[in-house]
Amino acid sequence: MVEQGLGAGASTPRAVKPEVPEEVVESWQYIVNEVARRLDVPVGLIMRVDRSGDRGHRCQ
Repeated sequence: MVEQGLGAGASTPRAVKPEVPEEVVESWQYIVNEVARRLDVPVGLIMRVDRSGDRGHRCQ
C-alpha cells in the first residue's frame, strides 16, 4: 500500500504501515516459540522491519 503524497523532503511515496492486531502477533509468536522448542534453540523472535529510513541500500 502506498499513501497519497510524499514524505517531508522525500521524492518517493511513503509506505503505509498496516496495523497488526495483538491476536495476530500473539499467534505468530506462539508459532515461532513452538518452532524454536522443536528445534531446541533458546529463543525465537518476530521482528518488524522498518524501512522508513531505507534509501534503497541493500546488502550485497
